[in-house]
Amino acid sequence: MISIVIALIFSSTSVNQNYSTDVDVVARCALIYITLLFVGVVGMMSVQPVVFSDRPAFYREQFSNVYAVGLHTLASTLVELPYLLISSILFVIPFFFIVGFDNHGEVADQFFFYWLFQGLYMSTLIFIGQFYSTAMPSEASSQMISGMTSTFLSLFCGFMIPSQSIPTFWLFIYWMNPLHYALEGLITTQFNRDHTLLTLFSSSDQMTAQDYVYTIFQQWSYKHRWVDFGVLVLFILLLRFSTYLASKYLRHDKR
Repeated sequence: MISIVIALIFSSTSVNQNYSTDVDVVARCALIYITLLFVGVVGMMSVQPVVFSDRPAFYREQFSNVYAVGLHTLASTLVELPYLLISSILFVIPFFFIVGFDNHGEVADQFFFYWLFQGLYMSTLIFIGQFYSTAMPSEASSQMISGMTSTFLSLFCGFMIPSQSIPTFWLFIYWMNPLHYALEGLITTQFNRDHTLLTLFSSSDQMTAQDYVYTIFQQWSYKHRWVDFGVLVLFILLLRFSTYLASKYLRHDKR
């Protein structure tokens, strides 16, 4: 329900979004960015109370050797998959068609990649939330570090500050940022082969939407889409392994 409501709210602001200038394309990219960021943060914050409510029971059962920690981590991964699959598709279906991403190009491919990268980023943020809930001593500290994480993700993903403009000593965050890979995958696949002619606001010259996107995000490419997919899957696997280690070796009960 939350996914559907968010999709309807954001898509209703840009129904059949047309674009004929470079400003319009930036607004379209911004819509992708803000919805991806918002849905991810909602998932990261909403999963934490669930994990914290289960943590005392897990500690008791772990102490009693009821089951292996690895099996608990695996179960907490598998139980999320149906929710992730359903909630991501329920978000993408109304959002994709109401905004008008189906108005050009190969619609089936664009829809698939939108769902793929949206779902992978939601999964990444939810598993970050599970990791923080396992590793942090309290729900307040977990939510505090989650807020800091969302700030760093949004600032260094390459959208507000293009990668070529990020200071060298901050570039490591850009390359370690899952939002960077999800955004690159989403924006390049949605504008691939988009030959809509734009009028540039500053010079009145004309350029296709695809070419203009690559003038903004100079290091992004449609050819990177499967690399972006692989990196996001790697993030998820590393997060699950980190959650396993935190579950096995960190305890925050007082008895």
